[in-house]
Amino acid sequence: MAERANLRIDADVLPANVTSRQGDAASVLPILSGPAGSLSPLAGRRFLVTIAQQARAGETRLLVDDLAFEDKLAFAAHLAALDAEVVLAPVGETFLPEDLRVMARLPGVIAWAGAPVTRPQEDAAACVSDLTHLAEQCRPDLVILHEPALAAARRDMRPTVVFCESSRLVGWRQRHGDASAPDTVRAEAALERLGLHAADRVVTTTRAMAADIVALHGLTLPPAIVPPVLRKPEPHEKRTSETGYVVAGAEQIDPADLVRFDRAASQVCGQALLFDTGPRDPGRALCLEQIHRLAPMNGAAAEAVLLRAAAFHNASTGPAFERLVWRAASAGCAMILPDSKAHREFWQGAAHFVDPRSEAALAAALRRMLEDGDYRRRTAAAGLRRARALASGPAIANLHKILASALGAAPLTATL
Repeated sequence: MAERANLRIDADVLPANVTSRQGDAASVLPILSGPAGSLSPLAGRRFLVTIAQQARAGETRLLVDDLAFEDKLAFAAHLAALDAEVVLAPVGETFLPEDLRVMARLPGVIAWAGAPVTRPQEDAAACVSDLTHLAEQCRPDLVILHEPALAAARRDMRPTVVFCESSRLVGWRQRHGDASAPDTVRAEAALERLGLHAADRVVTTTRAMAADIVALHGLTLPPAIVPPVLRKPEPHEKRTSETGYVVAGAEQIDPADLVRFDRAASQVCGQALLFDTGPRDPGRALCLEQIHRLAPMNGAAAEAVLLRAAAFHNASTGPAFERLVWRAASAGCAMILPDSKAHREFWQGAAHFVDPRSEAALAAALRRMLEDGDYRRRTAAAGLRRARALASGPAIANLHKILASALGAAPLTATL
């Protein structure tokens, strides 16, 4: 395959002046509403919420991390809108000045001004000490951790909810089956297992992920299912028929899937773009050098690309909920997804599904999306309706019940 130059963010792809997050808090809000203020059992409570801060490229977060960061801000803003107080604590690195400006515009949300919490994968003992100190200083009613490893050796007895959106061991098993995992994967899996068992409540994003972590880690209480969609999809006017390009991206992706997408797209159109979403191992880096990829960007810039794309392809077949899929659907993109349990769980009837191993099937799907305007518009409309349905009452009600249950304010009646 001939090597091709990487694409940069420019006027050919992005509207003018969209190279960084615009509008600060407006990029996080509007959030989804729940019970009004004092009517919520969460009103008057203080929450300590951790948020990942690592893997930056200079001053820019990787796209996958920026999407998670936006969703965590929306989560914090949602809790604060219920008359709760939320302390956001960074794990790994300190907040960027831009992050602090955004949080300052969210009433009821406080950015932790002390040192960041040490990542448990770097130093588990330091992580425990940092979290204990943080809890003593903030005195929260409930601790909400963004990954299981943070709870692996918890000393603080405050109620703790752990979100498990991905799993290193699940990812390894998906790619390598029962092959022996390297020491780093086994070490991270051990922290993950300890944290899942130490938590008072576990929340994950898909039934597929819940089934996998129950099977691998032997959980007795099934995790609750809450997709991370606390932002309202806003109405957009799209211009899909004039653009002609397709874009792909995934949070968890194999280099072979990237090559398959590139080859399939090259048969159909000349503008096949790839979001540069996250850290690259050497094999993935070599693969990416041969693909049209967009320069690193944040969530706002990615949304601008999606608003002008004719179609979006996500190559991940893993059990995690893919934020980029929801963002693409919310932007009105017609979606082409691999036929997997996690994608079917949320997008059945709202996307075009293909055999993830078939380059010919992917090429045919791309061709149909680009050449059949009626089908593309119907698929895009169905995806947008589904995105709006996901970001609605049931998911919010589940979340409130889980948090209230962890606080002891209500029985656990959330749908599992």
